[in-house]
Amino acid sequence: MIQINLSDTAAVLNKWVKEFWVDFEEDSELLDKLNDFLIKIETISENSAALVKQIKRQKSKTSEESPWVDLDHAPPPCLPKKILSSCSLFEINPLEVARQLTLIEYKLYSKIKPRECIHQLSKLREDKAPNIFALILRFNDVSNWTATEILKVDNLRKRIKAVCWFIEVGESFLKLNNLNGVLEIVSGLSQTPIDRLKQTWAGVGKKHLLSLEHMKSLMETTNNHKALREYISRISPPCIPYIGVYLTDLTFTEEGNEDHIYVKNTKYINIDKHRQFAKVTFEITKYQGTPYCLTIVPDLLKMLLNLTVLDEKALYDLSLQREERQ
Repeated sequence: MIQINLSDTAAVLNKWVKEFWVDFEEDSELLDKLNDFLIKIETISENSAALVKQIKRQKSKTSEESPWVDLDHAPPPCLPKKILSSCSLFEINPLEVARQLTLIEYKLYSKIKPRECIHQLSKLREDKAPNIFALILRFNDVSNWTATEILKVDNLRKRIKAVCWFIEVGESFLKLNNLNGVLEIVSGLSQTPIDRLKQTWAGVGKKHLLSLEHMKSLMETTNNHKALREYISRISPPCIPYIGVYLTDLTFTEEGNEDHIYVKNTKYINIDKHRQFAKVTFEITKYQGTPYCLTIVPDLLKMLLNLTVLDEKALYDLSLQREERQ
């Protein structure tokens, strides 16, 4: 018969509560079991008091607001002299647009829970990973919005300026360490309805083209996103990573490793698989504790929360109107 050391069990639970309190926060049944266990060991385990303190500490953290940001040190917003509501999109400083989009995306990113990363990864479901889905949907919206806004411009000279403006938004994302945003812009500018605009691209200056090429090379999928992984390993928070890289890692871990291993006909849980899951999940969530020190511009934020987006067919039809097939 296996003897269970309750003191050691309490020590392990203490570490679990400290590092992964979200597991208990999201599962009331699990929390009830933890409390029942505490009642049973209260007088017989030397580590029970430490566990009780850890639980209280985590509960108090949960009740606090999100990490505090000293906005006194936030850079001043870069706003046009006239009222925002009377400005066209391209009259607004691309840096400030990138800042406000980053605030929106960081809020979505910061809500992702570790549990979402391990639920049916090969069949990712919205009900199991709502915050991951929300960030993915936002990525698609911003990418399609980029293409939509460029194609809404019927004048060639102004359309060239629109392309340059979006490249500058991408540059600003890069300065802000919003790698998710960088790829949104690269993706939008790489869509067929935009890529085929030869006259438009011919008018884009060398400086902007080189900047776009730099962003594209950073986001290359070659060698398992080697360039992006190396880049993100060198930066400091705040940051919004492109989680698509890590979702791919999780899928490979899920599909490439068995849940159990057998040693001398005895079945064991494949701990190494779970270690790999934990490592990738940490990479996804590790920047959530450092928010951006940026000032919200309410009117601009509201505008960027309600993007006008055309579907794929409408984008292509509009592209043909702007520049006919050659």
